[in-house]
Amino acid sequence: MKLEYSGNVYKFPLDFSMGYAYAEILDFSDISNFDGILIQVFKLIEVADVVSNNQNIEDIKSTGIMFGPAPINKYPKKMSKGGWELIGKDKKFDKSPPFFKQLRGY
Repeated sequence: MKLEYSGNVYKFPLDFSMGYAYAEILDFSDISNFDGILIQVFKLIEVADVVSNNQNIEDIKSTGIMFGPAPINKYPKKMSKGGWELIGKDKKFDKSPPFFKQLRGY
């Protein structure tokens, strides 16, 4: 598990100026045969007009998971317009690798 990226919680903008949502990155690519990065999105959605910059990670996690873990291809962009903002690091993230069916087109 790449601890540098795993457990990072990000705030990202939703399409059509619908507000912001929060997600956590889990990277199991160095300990599992699953080769990729996972993301889980939390249920907390902030409306674009009422955005608070002082979110606590425990408050975000207490809302529950909307969906995930789902695989993504690369780490989120942070330095562009509409980039993801790093909120902080969750020290208590799930460290057990998920089970994925291995299908390589055999």
